[in-house]
Amino acid sequence: MAPVPGSLAEALGRGPVMADGGLSTVLAELGAAPSGGGSALWTGEVLATRPAAIEEAHARMISAGARVVLAAGYQVSRMGAVASGRRPEAGDELLVEATRRAVTARNRMRAQRPGPAWVAASIGPYGAALADGSEYRGRYAIGRPDLAEFHRGRLEVWVEAQRQLSTRADVWWCETIPDGVEAEVLGDELGRSVAALGEQGLPAPRDRGDDDRRHRWPLPDGRAGRRGVGPDPRRRSAEADRGRGQLLRTSRRHSSVGAPRRDHTAAAGGQTQPGWRMERSGRPF
Repeated sequence: MAPVPGSLAEALGRGPVMADGGLSTVLAELGAAPSGGGSALWTGEVLATRPAAIEEAHARMISAGARVVLAAGYQVSRMGAVASGRRPEAGDELLVEATRRAVTARNRMRAQRPGPAWVAASIGPYGAALADGSEYRGRYAIGRPDLAEFHRGRLEVWVEAQRQLSTRADVWWCETIPDGVEAEVLGDELGRSVAALGEQGLPAPRDRGDDDRRHRWPLPDGRAGRRGVGPDPRRRSAEADRGRGQLLRTSRRHSSVGAPRRDHTAAAGGQTQPGWRMERSGRPF
């Protein structure tokens, strides 16, 4: 399947594309450095308390030549929100706000930096939400079902965010996935989420019946907490069997780019695995 004209996949087919990086460094230059171990949200804490600084950091990186803008949601989660003294739903709200700030920065920089630029929703590992360094080693103290529940909850937030242009990501960017188990789990959940999106990258109309359904979200000690309302993934099982979570591998540390639209990713040179597909670009950012 050929990539969509104007998509990141099409641009990658022509050559390397520069992605941003070092958000914490740029925030420090702006006098808004993350508070080290003081918050489980890391840069998400700056997003909650000084969102304009996040937007300005994105703008600076675009000005420096970045064509892919990574939203500041990498370490944001419901359990991180609770650990930082907030209500669980604040984690979902911050994930959406992270994309909103990246989209706003991209849009306002278009006059200064003409040409395409893509906003990527940053999908980090479960270990990033723990804020204990396990994002680099994996081997968590929870099983596959709870790991899947964690990723499913965040992906459902991004699916809903696709409804609005102001919070719509061009790419789902999966990064620092530390081991094969989590990569498989996340790949399966990406497949379900991609299946939930239409051909234009938009979710189906809301079903009021979904409002009464709740799912679990795993706590660090393996206990189950209340993850909050969200669509029942069982209703999408048939579509999930047909959907593919499409990824572009971009680094040795299992970072990958996922496509909110099913046809955003080039199909050349792919390696098929059950439920999802890994496609190697061969071009590090």
